[in-house]
Amino acid sequence: MTTDPITREDLEMAAKAAGLEVTWGWRPHTDDGDCARMEDAVGIDVCRFRRLVRVCVSGQGIVDADFADHDNDRSRARRYASVKLAAAVGRGMA
Repeated sequence: MTTDPITREDLEMAAKAAGLEVTWGWRPHTDDGDCARMEDAVGIDVCRFRRLVRVCVSGQGIVDADFADHDNDRSRARRYASVKLAAAVGRGMA
């Protein structure tokens, strides 16, 4: 599984989905606390499997992230998948 990098647009769209303004200090892609608050605001559920993190929002889709693609770091895989899903939700907002 390959992963696309988190872009500024991803962060902006994730912030939109969470009802936040992007600030210099908001880093859900690197900070577990920021990520957890974003997940809560967007309604993201996290499921962990043997080598995979799966995040989903009811009716909005599912994003998977393999630990191997993130240096076997479960938290890094979770943050990646959550930001990508939140960004997709943000892009879908009118």
